[in-house]
Amino acid sequence: AAVKAFRDKCNSMGMEPQADLELSKSSVEDLFEKEVSPALVSGEITIDNGEILSEIQDSLGMDPEEAEKVFFDIVVKRAQSVTSRMRAEILRGREENCVDLIERLVRYSQFSNGE
Repeated sequence: AAVKAFRDKCNSMGMEPQADLELSKSSVEDLFEKEVSPALVSGEITIDNGEILSEIQDSLGMDPEEAEKVFFDIVVKRAQSVTSRMRAEILRGREENCVDLIERLVRYSQFSNGE
């Protein structure tokens, strides 16, 4: 929510964080990840509503290819985390706790284009 408020403030003033505020590329990528990652986990970002990603990318002044790479890295990290949690639940004999995790992993896999 704080990143969105920051983006909205910059947009209302006609400013781009990287160009006008001289934020480094890595800082802008961090802002992108801080906003996108929770939305991905919650299911707010899905394969069907990619316009949210475009809005975030545009308002941060990111190159589309750059944003795509950062997003793919986020998806991979999240998928690895879910896989680790599933493994831990299975080892503890709590398979029933894996249902939501499997659904989340399936949702993440939709972004991979078969990779």
